[in-house]
Amino acid sequence: MTYGMQKWISIALLACAGAAAAQERPVVRVRGGSTGTMLSILDNYEPQIVGMTAAVRRDSFILAQLAAAVFALDDFQTSVAIQKAADRIDDALRRAMEKPPAPQSTVDLLNAVRDAVAHAKQQGFSADLKDLQKLIAKRTEEMQRLLFREIDEARRERQTLIDLHTRLQRLTDAIDAAMSEALASTFDSMRR
Repeated sequence: MTYGMQKWISIALLACAGAAAAQERPVVRVRGGSTGTMLSILDNYEPQIVGMTAAVRRDSFILAQLAAAVFALDDFQTSVAIQKAADRIDDALRRAMEKPPAPQSTVDLLNAVRDAVAHAKQQGFSADLKDLQKLIAKRTEEMQRLLFREIDEARRERQTLIDLHTRLQRLTDAIDAAMSEALASTFDSMRR
């Protein structure tokens, strides 16, 4: 190759390189505003989870009060036993009315138990505490089924959140790795 030919090839390469460098590179946007959408979905989802956890706490308290009412009826003094059971049922009803309020079926169940306890209170010493215990125990089983359904739903939601957390962590790790590589290559190019 002659010197003139090398000169023209160098000029052509510089012209092509200049034109290539002057071109605007398209920016690839992966998000497309989906971050805002994900956050709004999370904003709507969070109150549901908070409400569900509050319902589990409420219903477990109600169930504990029903069970305590059953055991309170084991007292050898009939009037004291009935009063202890009535106090437990009243506590359960108060909690059922707090936020979030219990479903109407739960309130109806508690009202039926309260009415049975009130009837036993009217009967006084002639009240059959074993029958009252059986009635409250039966209602306690109904409440257990409701609570176990709520706990199962909470367990499934928790598993979903764990899966989501794992995926988000994987995505965060990928972003961190990409940023680290970009910074490393930038520093390498500046050293040269």
